[in-house]
Amino acid sequence: MWNLTAGLGLPVAVLIGCGPIVAIGETDGSTDTSDETDSDPSGPSGPGSNTSPTTSPTTSATTVMTTSTTECTYDSDCPPGYRCDNNKCYYDGYCADGCCEDGCCYEFGCYDYCSYNFDCPSGYQCQYNQCEILQVEAACESVPFGIGFEIPIPGGVQSLAFIDADGSPERELLVGGDGVTLARIDGTTSQIAEGTYPYDIAVRDVDADGDQDIAIFDANSGAPRIILNDGMWSSVQLPSGPYPEAIVLADVEGDGFPDLVAASSGEGVYMWRNDGSGEWSEPNYYWEPSFSIASGNLDGDTTEDVVVHGYTTYALADGLQSAYELYSGAYGYTARQLGVGNFNGAGDLDVIGVEYSNGGSIVTSFVGPVLQSAGFMSTWWPYVVEVIEVADMNLDGYADVLGGGQQLSIAYGGAEPDADTIVCVSSVASPYTPYRVAAGDMSGDGRPDIALSDGSVVHVMLRTD
Repeated sequence: MWNLTAGLGLPVAVLIGCGPIVAIGETDGSTDTSDETDSDPSGPSGPGSNTSPTTSPTTSATTVMTTSTTECTYDSDCPPGYRCDNNKCYYDGYCADGCCEDGCCYEFGCYDYCSYNFDCPSGYQCQYNQCEILQVEAACESVPFGIGFEIPIPGGVQSLAFIDADGSPERELLVGGDGVTLARIDGTTSQIAEGTYPYDIAVRDVDADGDQDIAIFDANSGAPRIILNDGMWSSVQLPSGPYPEAIVLADVEGDGFPDLVAASSGEGVYMWRNDGSGEWSEPNYYWEPSFSIASGNLDGDTTEDVVVHGYTTYALADGLQSAYELYSGAYGYTARQLGVGNFNGAGDLDVIGVEYSNGGSIVTSFVGPVLQSAGFMSTWWPYVVEVIEVADMNLDGYADVLGGGQQLSIAYGGAEPDADTIVCVSSVASPYTPYRVAAGDMSGDGRPDIALSDGSVVHVMLRTD
């Protein structure tokens, strides 16, 4: 049986260049102005939600000028960092006078220069070499969780996922470490896939027999493995390919049989096709190196899509054949974790990207339908989030984000009037730093519970209300 406790819920590319952010005069070029308006901190949090924001977001405005009123014939007639084109001086991204202590130095003054988000202060992001202040997400109280029990796991913990193994209301927890441990609420465990080291786990019905199966990337063999829910947990190793950071099961061909798609920061995005016969194809390359991946039907057709992030966030649709750039803005490789869900309740699936930076996290929401560029918005969460899980944690009909990192946090989705999609974010007391998180109804009461691990032990936190 479990040890029950009655506690309370406790840079890869650098672009050289910078430009002034002061007005030089009238322009016939482009002006990029951002003006965000405060929203009601007690705004809608979704039906049945018991979250209530307690702080108000900040506002910011930034203006960037790209032309000078100076008439010119030659480049030397223009201010430093500008070139002459059609008798007008245009900024060309080169800092001719070098940089001063706080940024780029011109006769017009200095301003902060950045290449990466980490170059900026806490609460800012690097946008086109300039540090831009972000709206702080409203704070709120979380639904209550208590520490339920600890699961002993030999050999350490690398991955977590919940599965419906037998059709009962209680979900089982899969723990990847030395093989896969299947843990149940009654305290019993089973060891499956012995001899493997599951770097990541995905769960879905891959053979269309009505139950959930398991896919892992086995770091010991350097190849994915499918573990069938057939009463014996039979497994088959797929052809080797890239060494991925993350895998998903997504029906990208629309044939009713989910395929395995993997994101590798060193090798790219690959797919193993599943034709339903039990045979899986060799891995095929589809996209550039990417750090994270998530899946969902983003355009309402018969095929599922994936979103990936490396230098830029892209959606891959139409059997991964079509690529849609969702957002770039920052230079260099970032560890943006992706999630797909109906966060704002509008019907179309939204995409959210979370990346930690300077004591908090920069969060970008892409509002559905994302393939039609419906809009995006970046905000600041005061929590360092390194891994995420998407689930409706408070059962209000809006997808939420469970975050692990330096602390456990939950961001609650809701009917926001803008592209934010998140109503508020809260911290949740946990027994240790959670570097692995998963959400699932382990107790069978109809509400998601939380599993978390620091890499050595696993705790399950149950709802206490």
